[in-house]
Amino acid sequence: MKMLEAELLGIKISQFDDYGIPADAAEAVCFAVLAYQTLQGQPTNLPSVTGAKKAMILGKIIPKGKL
Repeated sequence: MKMLEAELLGIKISQFDDYGIPADAAEAVCFAVLAYQTLQGQPTNLPSVTGAKKAMILGKIIPKGKL
């Protein structure tokens, strides 16, 4: 956290705990956000960061019994 704060001067750095979300739930929350974005048809990759050719919807929602 200190390294982030040093690199991002003037930008507020928050933690999950700051919003009442236990840090142990961070991974579950991230997957929930990705699932929500997928259901909404919203791309979740960042081509400018990953080098991908275009923004894409990541993941698939497969109905029960369709595996």
